[in-house]
Order: sequence, then structure tokens, then C-alpha cells
Amino acid sequence: MLSIYQLMKYLRKKHNINVKSTQTQSLRNMGYYHGFKGYRFIRESSNRVNFSSLDEVIALNKFDMQLKSVLYPKVMFIENALKSYVREALLADSKSDNFEVIYNKSLTAYRGHTPGSRTYKAEYTKRMNLKCKINASLVRDYNKRSVVAHFFNNDKQFRYGLFLKHSH
Repeated sequence: MLSIYQLMKYLRKKHNINVKSTQTQSLRNMGYYHGFKGYRFIRESSNRVNFSSLDEVIALNKFDMQLKSVLYPKVMFIENALKSYVREALLADSKSDNFEVIYNKSLTAYRGHTPGSRTYKAEYTKRMNLKCKINASLVRDYNKRSVVAHFFNNDKQFRYGLFLKHSH
């Protein structure tokens, strides 16, 4: 493991990145792995980003953090709503609040039967019907705009067609 000063020297020599002595705290706060190493390339290692100074890495890191801070609450809201729909459907299907019962009865019951057998097909069909029921609930509420609409109603910059009907 390198000290912060060794890391600065490494970035200068190995990656030809201009690192100012005044950027010690910025590099420490950002971290090598979350900062520089995380932004070295786009999608593929052959598609390198050629940084010439740590200022560029810091600016990209700042942009990344701001974008995350804007999107994260909205993503978490959607994730929690989806989990609630799934949980509600699983509880209704299994008629139990015991995780082992839910897992064995609603999610994996088909695995206890011989593949291709009548009972396997019946249990698998039951599982797929449960999946369709969850999807139908999501679509129903999507159409009513209640899953995420109230969260985004006053925030026009987040009216994504993926989640909401377009409104102008």
C-alpha cells in the first residue's frame, strides 16, 4: 500500500498526470481506487481516458458525485416500491410471513419435483403466474402513475419516459 505522497509520485511517473502538492487532501478524500482508477477508461480497458492533470480527475469525480446525489434518492424510492410489490405478492401467495416458507412454497417449490413431470410443470406455472401478477401490479400502477409519479410531479427534469408517461 502506498502512502499519499508515494501515490502522487506514482501518478506523475506511471500515468504522466500533473499532481500538485496542494492536491494531497483532494486525492486523499477521493481515493485512488474510487477516483483515478475508477475513471481510467470508458466501458472497455482499450478505451482509455487520457488525463493530463489531477484537476481533470477531481472535476470528473465531483460531477460523478453530484449526479449520484441527484439520482440516488429517486432510484432508492423506485427500488423500495418494487420490493414492496414483490413482498406483498409473495406474502399473499405463500400465506405466511416466514421466509423459509415463502422461499420453498412460492419461489422454489418446482425444484423439488422431477423436471418435466406434471407436478414440476404445475409448480413452475404457479411461480410464473406469481411473476405475472407482480408485473401486472406494476403495470397497473404505472398506468395510474402512482408508483413514482408523486415523487417526480414537481421535478420536470426527471420525467423519464421509462417510468412515467410523458407530460409537458
